[in-house]
Amino acid sequence: MAPRLHCVRHAQGHHNVGVSNYGIPDPLLTELGEKQCARLAQNYPYHSTTELLVSSPLRRTLYTTLLSFQTETDKGIKIIALPELQETSDLPCDTGSDLDVLTEEFMGKPVDLARVQKGWNSKANGIRPPSSLNNGLLQRGNG
Repeated sequence: MAPRLHCVRHAQGHHNVGVSNYGIPDPLLTELGEKQCARLAQNYPYHSTTELLVSSPLRRTLYTTLLSFQTETDKGIKIIALPELQETSDLPCDTGSDLDVLTEEFMGKPVDLARVQKGWNSKANGIRPPSSLNNGLLQRGNG
């Protein structure tokens, strides 16, 4: 059977409450956001067949995945943080925390930060710098 891909947007973060909160760096989930995760965890029908979890390294997305897919992480599935999935705007709310901050915050949690490098959250000229993945996609598109 072909693999099935499910995409989940992060639950409500503090920046989603109002435009005035866009200045919050790498915001966490609100209480409502945590309840949204609990609802997803309860209603998601594919817990038994989920084999891979990936997330942006933004804190709101990592916590959405941790809270919504605890069934999977309890089975030993780690959340793979992929910088290529981050927001592209340079607003503080869309700029991730430094790797050392993430490493400390998610220590002991089932989060794999091996693909996140120092400087992953740098936004050059309002956008994130291209990664080797993006460069490869550009080359294939131009080939």
